[in-house]
Amino acid sequence: MLTLLKFGDFSLYLSGLSFHEGGEIKSLTLWPNEDMTVEIGGKPVRVGPGIAFHEDGSVKSVEPKKPVPVDTPWGPMEAFDPCAIGVTGELNSLRFDRDGKVSGLKSLAILEAKTAEGTILLKPLSKPNPTDDSRMIHAPLDISFEDGKARVRRGELFEKEIWLDLADPVKLIPHIAHKLVTVKI
Repeated sequence: MLTLLKFGDFSLYLSGLSFHEGGEIKSLTLWPNEDMTVEIGGKPVRVGPGIAFHEDGSVKSVEPKKPVPVDTPWGPMEAFDPCAIGVTGELNSLRFDRDGKVSGLKSLAILEAKTAEGTILLKPLSKPNPTDDSRMIHAPLDISFEDGKARVRRGELFEKEIWLDLADPVKLIPHIAHKLVTVKI
């Protein structure tokens, strides 16, 4: 039973454990098909395959097992990455600052932003599954909030990146991809 974490005790199989230079736990990578419940915003959330921590033990990032609603500087959004691989517990789709506020997330939402240059529509990348052309893979937008701006990256290799001012009006359009059959690669 691991008791070194702020959010409680748990017992599960790990495939990886890393530490900060000072000896504090940096991340946990759960064994395939393992998951755990952590409290986020006062609500229990099932996470796996990974969870990462700041040096003070507060949660730095998690990989939700299903879409989870969170408060962001743009208002409520669903965080989820249907393509999460889980090689390491340090690279997760829902990220927090040391105060527990959302600092970034991956989302299947479609963003419509009105800027000084006009309206910008950003959608998650959809492409045929390389092993089954009849199915689509949906790679979420990666959104980071910092210094009054939002960086939105799109695509598996983030071939498109745009910076938006948080003061710009943004409309969030829910994406139904996570309700469809998706295939992890």
